[in-house]
Amino acid sequence: MFKKDKDILKAIVKEFSADKRIVRVIIYGSRVRGDYKGTSDLDMLVLVDKKDRDIKDKILSIVYSYELQTDTSFAITIFSIEEMKFNERLGSPFIESIKKEGITIYDIERRGEEIAFELSSR
Repeated sequence: MFKKDKDILKAIVKEFSADKRIVRVIIYGSRVRGDYKGTSDLDMLVLVDKKDRDIKDKILSIVYSYELQTDTSFAITIFSIEEMKFNERLGSPFIESIKKEGITIYDIERRGEEIAFELSSR
């Protein structure tokens, strides 16, 4: 992952962390694995305590503003904690893939720590 990507993610996480409804952010996919092409988007799973139109709009608005500013494309998936648990119980291949390759870049339990950027070389 490029420094530019990390800087963008750091800025997004800073905005997300101001909203207590956002509990975790995980990045995954080709950019995290390092096998992406120049046109690959940055895949992000955002977990919220309860999913409603307001929080979805807020998340998408924040990310969209960074897409415009940085010419970086994102693929955003928003799940409530309940949806995440449900999909885990089902053994969803999507969730299994995220568990295997995903990197948590924000967790409300670790607020204040820059957990995403403990990853120096990834």
